[in-house]
Formats: sequence, structure tokens, C-alpha cells
Amino acid sequence: MKTPRGSVVAPLLAVCLTACGQDGSTTTPRSTHSGADQAGTSPGATDASGSKAAAPSSQPQTSPSCDPATTISLGRPGVPGRTATFTTTGGRVVFSATGFLHDGPLDPPHGVTIVSLGDAAHPPSYDARRARVTNAVHQVMVKEGEGSAVTLAAGSYWVWSSNTVTINAAPCAPTTLTDVRPVR
Repeated sequence: MKTPRGSVVAPLLAVCLTACGQDGSTTTPRSTHSGADQAGTSPGATDASGSKAAAPSSQPQTSPSCDPATTISLGRPGVPGRTATFTTTGGRVVFSATGFLHDGPLDPPHGVTIVSLGDAAHPPSYDARRARVTNAVHQVMVKEGEGSAVTLAAGSYWVWSSNTVTINAAPCAPTTLTDVRPVR
């Protein structure tokens, strides 16, 4: 796999394999802290240690039940230290990913990335000790060629990916995305 120096791909993939099962059989990563609200959290939620942590949504993460009218490119938010941002009215947003590498001997036939989202007022960082993205309020596994839906509260969010691939967001009506700042 070709990754830039300082990439968070390998550690986040390890988190995915641990949280999602070795075969990737589930698409709802388990929370990394106890007491998670199974309906998801809003921007600003914290775990017992005071760190921002991701909580899964209680809704299925694949087979979105809407037909998004628009798809918005968020660029390549897997570049270390660079995040895409947007503001939403709240509701379901379907995330997809393109641009996975397939030409190397170790590249998988179908790409997978973990898309992390958090409150725009609290930027992410990678906590190598705990193998997780800090300040994330949602994380979703996105498989190449499939959409994965997340229900977001109204607010402004950053987006970071475990792979340096193009991430797309498609809001389900009546949800809207504004103030979109993709990573270029």
C-alpha cells in the first residue's frame, strides 16, 4: 500500500479490524468508550476521560434509504493534518470513497477507509497510543463502491479519512450541506 510518511492508515486499519471483525463483516464500528449513546452523539460529546470519542449510530451504515440529489466532493481528507469541513442542517448524509490504489502487490481488490467526523471547533489528531482519532463524534467504515450513511445533528463538522482517497458526501433530503471546504 502506498501511503505518505506519517500516515494514519495502518493504525486505523488495525482499529477497524479490531472493531469490525477480521473479515469486516460489520459496518458499524464499536464505540471506543463505555456509556455510548446508541443513537449517536452530537458535536462536543466527550468520554469519561474528557477526550472526544466516536459513538456508533444505531442506524444501519449501508444501504442508505434515500436517493441523494447531489454529491459533494470533500477532496482527499486523509492527507495528514488536513481535514475537509462542512455545515449541515442535520439529518442523513451518505459517504462514499473513490481513488483507492490497486496496482501494488499488497493493495486489496476493494478499498476500505474509515471516515471520522467531529465538531469543527475541535480539530482531530491521531492518538497512536490508543490507535484512534481524537475528537471524533462519528466514525463510519466506507467500502469502495458502496455508500455508508450517518445521521448527523445540525452543526459544523470536520472530516478525516484513514486513507488518502477522495471522500464524497451526499445529503439525503431535506438535509443540506453548506460552507463546504474540501481538501485540495
